[in-house]
Amino acid sequence: MTVSQRTGGKGYNRVDQNNPTENPLNEPLDPCASTPGSTEKSKLTDGIDVPQPPTEEEGGIVVVVLDTMQRKFRVGASPDWTVTQFKTYSSTVHKVPANSQRLIFMGKLLGDDETLREQNLSSSEKIVHLFPKPNVILANAEDVSLTRPESPQEATSSDLDSAHIPQIYADPIADSHLIVTTNELFEAQHRVKLLSFLLLIICSMNLLTLITIFLSPDGDSADDTPPGDPTDYATPNQDDEMRNWQKSDYFNIVLNAAGFQVALIGLRASTENTFLLSTKYLIGLIGVGVAWLGFYFYLDVEEINTKKDDADGEDTGEAVDDGNVYFDAMLGLTLPTIVWFICFLRAWQFRALIREAEQEAEERQRELHQGTDSARRRDEDDEDELHLSETVQIV
Repeated sequence: MTVSQRTGGKGYNRVDQNNPTENPLNEPLDPCASTPGSTEKSKLTDGIDVPQPPTEEEGGIVVVVLDTMQRKFRVGASPDWTVTQFKTYSSTVHKVPANSQRLIFMGKLLGDDETLREQNLSSSEKIVHLFPKPNVILANAEDVSLTRPESPQEATSSDLDSAHIPQIYADPIADSHLIVTTNELFEAQHRVKLLSFLLLIICSMNLLTLITIFLSPDGDSADDTPPGDPTDYATPNQDDEMRNWQKSDYFNIVLNAAGFQVALIGLRASTENTFLLSTKYLIGLIGVGVAWLGFYFYLDVEEINTKKDDADGEDTGEAVDDGNVYFDAMLGLTLPTIVWFICFLRAWQFRALIREAEQEAEERQRELHQGTDSARRRDEDDEDELHLSETVQIV
């Protein structure tokens, strides 16, 4: 499941279905008028200042919020409200917490810091689609059929007054580390997967080139003339000849093999979404990137020094400063350094999002386990009371 932006709250808030906020008069709610319970802060907005929408005469508008069950909720608002303010007030209408709301208008997810007017919501009766974050319920396989409603007709009146919130039923053992993917994490996955795939291709090409050079015959061998008619053989251009194996190629092949392995870890981390793999990918990527930059800096310095020696041998009279040698080598690595820095940044962001998602999953699991334990204790107390009453009757 994917969303575009994370809202202020990171948890998955839940509405207490046993004590929903209902309209005591059972009358249609005026979206621009105050309800009997609007003077008190709702449980959904504890500690949050709930804005009050202006009337239509004061420039207010009415936004129609449509949930996944095609239920419509008319919500009053001001075009100058931010989306966060609109979510806060609308939570008092459809009972979905503000930090669990994802609002879609004309195929675009509404950003929290943008105003309704900036999102082209400046007139009434425009429909905004609501996609709440799902509630995760830990239940065994045999208990799912007892917990899940069998038909829409079984919905209570309080359920009809609130928007539909999807339910995810997870086994407490098999899905103990369940992570609900958000849009930020989804985008980070694709970035890491793309960069890892590019690193995999580059390292594979370099490894094939180095292996070809290692297995190719030495260019300084005694007989370089191929068999056949000597008159048909044209001397190749020196620039087209394959270079010989060098000592630095040993480190180069190890470096590319390490990069190949790090790319595989990145692809696996972007699929499994575990903090351990994302940490290994970040550390490995930093190690390979720093080693790559240092290795090619050394090669550039050697190449510049070689040209310097050739220039001295020709006695051109041009003096080359050693400081300029290192500066030129660093200047040649400016673009690769920027690319590697972007890779480091994306890997760090991916790791941070994975850690945040795992913390949310652990907190959600802890809350669900606490709720399960309290329900089990209530059942045991009821059984004890029933057993005690039966004993008293027998006596």
